[in-house]
Parts: sequence; structure tokens; C-alpha cells
Amino acid sequence: MNRKIWMNILGCMSAGIIGVLIFIPDYGFPDMYRILIFMAVFMINFYINRYLRARKNNSENPPNQS
Repeated sequence: MNRKIWMNILGCMSAGIIGVLIFIPDYGFPDMYRILIFMAVFMINFYINRYLRARKNNSENPPNQS
């Protein structure tokens, strides 16, 4: 498995763990906020993956300096 697959697996695992920490205890705020927090965690994960992928591609293919 390549790095992209591992990043997705680790991101989904971390989002799942955070989701369990959000959904199991009763924090006293509505479920809608729990769902929004869970979605935000996944969005942050995918943005970080995209940023790291773009950074890796830029380091492998540096722009021509003339």
C-alpha cells in the first residue's frame, strides 16, 4: 500500500476515534452539533491530506528557475 492509502486509513481511524469520543458521552449539547463537529473533523482530515499531497508533488517536481 502506498502513502496515500495509509494517510486515508489513518485519517479515517482518527476521525472515527474522535467520533466515538464525541458521540458516546453526553456532553449536554444537541446531536446536531455533534454531527457538525464530526463532519468538520473529516473535512480537516481531507484538507490536510490534500495539502500534504500537493506539497509532496511540488517537492518532487520543483518549478523551473530561469
